Amino acid sequence: MNDSLEIILLTDLVFIIKALIAFKYTEKFLILKSDRRLKSLMIWLMIYFICQIALSRIADEFYPNNSFINILPNMILIFTLQAIFFEKNLFRMIFSVLSLIAAFDILKYFASPLAHVIYNLWSPLFIFLINNFTVDESIILKIEILNRCVNVIIISICYAGQFAMLMIFLKMISKNFIRSDKLSLTENLFLIFPSVSVLVIDFTIRLMAISVDNGAIHLIYSRVPETILMLPIVAILLLGIMIIAVKLFKNLVLYKDEEQKRILLENSVIEIHQKIEELTNIYSDIRGLRHDLRNHISNIAAYVRKNSFDGEIENYLKQMTMTVEKLNFLYKTGNPIIDIIIHQSRQRAINKKIRFESTFQCPKNSTIDIYDLSIILNNGLQNAIEACEKVGGLIEIRSYQKNNFYFIEIENDFDGELKIKNDLPETLKVDKNIHGLGLINIRRCAQKYNGDLDINVKNGKFYLTVMIEV
Repeated sequence: MNDSLEIILLTDLVFIIKALIAFKYTEKFLILKSDRRLKSLMIWLMIYFICQIALSRIADEFYPNNSFINILPNMILIFTLQAIFFEKNLFRMIFSVLSLIAAFDILKYFASPLAHVIYNLWSPLFIFLINNFTVDESIILKIEILNRCVNVIIISICYAGQFAMLMIFLKMISKNFIRSDKLSLTENLFLIFPSVSVLVIDFTIRLMAISVDNGAIHLIYSRVPETILMLPIVAILLLGIMIIAVKLFKNLVLYKDEEQKRILLENSVIEIHQKIEELTNIYSDIRGLRHDLRNHISNIAAYVRKNSFDGEIENYLKQMTMTVEKLNFLYKTGNPIIDIIIHQSRQRAINKKIRFESTFQCPKNSTIDIYDLSIILNNGLQNAIEACEKVGGLIEIRSYQKNNFYFIEIENDFDGELKIKNDLPETLKVDKNIHGLGLINIRRCAQKYNGDLDINVKNGKFYLTVMIEV
């Protein structure tokens, strides 16, 4: 028996909605080739709609009860459309197609029991109306129209529920999916297998749900009434497994990235400790050398003046004195290590045509480890120099103490390009796994002393404030 016109129109509408969902879902994973999105969408909808009508008629005629034969052409169709309209990424194409088809198909068991229950409630009423109002042909016609309307409403409600659940599922999948091109084959299979498993289970349920006896089709709901409740639960659980698998994989990837950052941080900690020891020794040697050279030059200068040697020798000794004075650092912070860090940062800034000013002073009578303080200053000044390098300008560093808190402020000009991720600016460098750790390290050191950092941008200037309890 042929379907009524309204059922055909409803089916066509379902095809269009499925095509639209498939396009928008694919956009979450792949990059559209054309800049004209609306045109691409219209062509996608047209091709999908025409092909689905042809495929559904062929499937209904030759394979009416074979779920796999019905699904396979649909998968090939969406995969082909993705290859035509989107940039190629084989794994993401396979994952998006499998997850979409698996979810939509298994959700039939969320909607089908609802339709079965409603039909069972409506059928006795329809039979009652037919048996008791068969005298007047106009009433019979109205009852038949009513029945057709009820059928459309029931199917519409079921499809609406199916699409609503599908949209929630697809949103959760796309939100938790890790868009990385560095995944191994095992990792790709880990993401794909749940969708394949759901399709296999769906096919198995379909074989058990429909049986043919003497040419009549019998549904499992009549033979095993418990399935009316169990099949929707199974459908939701299977979708939940797919979501959990994607979310679990996301957490594993994030954990791997954090572990890599932790290893890099530990290595940098070891290097900084070594540099601090080396700088301390160098600073002590420089102070001793400067003191000895001053005494030697003084003695030689006195000898030259006493014996009336040529003025050129005296000028030469003055030049030596000026050279020795260069070994003396401009900024005295109260700690030799911090003196060196600020001195080196100033030299780097000057070499890059950046003005540098400092009124920084180390906190007095503080329990702050000089190592932690050096991490804060080293990372903060390094970031400031890299940001200021593009525009020139000025770097200022200052400090002050207020009650039990010690504040470090670093101000610098920058080009205004800033991306915030997890309330911290994200590095603009290509390899984000080994870059962008400076502010994270600063925050860890500050939190070690019940403090934190604050970032502010105003009038083309970047302000970093670090608060530490002393």
